[in-house]
Amino acid sequence: MRRLFLAFYLPLLIAYGDSLQWIWDRWMQGEYYSHGPLLPFVAAFVIYGLRNRLLAIPAAPDLRGWWLLGTGLVLRACGAAQMVDSLSAASLMFTVSGVVMLTLGVQRLKTVFPVIMLLLFATPMPMGFTGRIAFELKEVAVDGAVT
Repeated sequence: MRRLFLAFYLPLLIAYGDSLQWIWDRWMQGEYYSHGPLLPFVAAFVIYGLRNRLLAIPAAPDLRGWWLLGTGLVLRACGAAQMVDSLSAASLMFTVSGVVMLTLGVQRLKTVFPVIMLLLFATPMPMGFTGRIAFELKEVAVDGAVT
């Protein structure tokens, strides 16, 4: 497991360090994503609860994980090139899925996939998008009140 960590997970952590810092900074702003710091604890709790089930599944690395990893890295590169931090951070879902599939296999990926999906709730959306949604929801509320 140490070799897998050094070969895949540590470079992933280093490569996404700036995105993880950006996510943390957005969480600490206290606006829309103040629930963010709870998500790592929820993820750890769920994985801890699944540990016996995960250990019962034999690790069977699957090379198809390169497709997910490649997709995630391309999205990361596009986000970095366009300076869209939310796209770089959202690419984590594909990248982490690909690394898990490459190192642990499809069955274990299926088991932890709900935890990986938490990344969608952890990744802040662009402020322009969030502001537009908030505006539209206010419009719906005003129209409903008038009606």
